Amino acid sequence: MSPNANFQDPNGFDQKIVQIERDLLDFLIDGMVNVSGRNPIIATTMAIFYTRKELTQQDLQILTQYSAGTISKTVRQLIDMKIITKEIIPGTHKHIYKMEKLPYGSPSYIMNTGQMMSGMTSDIKSLKETLDKYKEKMKEIKGFTKVYSIIAQLNRILTSVPQFMKILEDELEEYIRVEERKNE
Repeated sequence: MSPNANFQDPNGFDQKIVQIERDLLDFLIDGMVNVSGRNPIIATTMAIFYTRKELTQQDLQILTQYSAGTISKTVRQLIDMKIITKEIIPGTHKHIYKMEKLPYGSPSYIMNTGQMMSGMTSDIKSLKETLDKYKEKMKEIKGFTKVYSIIAQLNRILTSVPQFMKILEDELEEYIRVEERKNE
């Protein structure tokens, strides 16, 4: 995140604190984008939630410097992914959004990621079929071999997602059963 000399923190934090937070956010965002392949806007928003825990859309707009529309879309995506929750601030009509912890270990996050990957399977399969169909005509195009190899690998990976998700579901169900027995 680039520093802005005119920036006023929504919580009134001192500029030194804000700079420390920005350094931490840059580290988190870079990790989320490079390691998990996350969209930079989603990564930025998640990183800010990690440091601030709860925010309004207006707070997010100030902190990220993204447009209101971008923030609204990003918040909807994070809610759909069950990464953040939405509550009404008592006595107002404003919403506050919360992230209790980073979602990487949560079962719902894992399941949503699996569902998203399963949804991509038909697109990648279709793309692979198109590349196969026109392979002879396109094989001389610079970079075709590399693109073809990547799509073929993605196709193999994504076709195994449903089996992996079934195994994961079974493991989660067993874990829940064991935990329920402990609490009886």
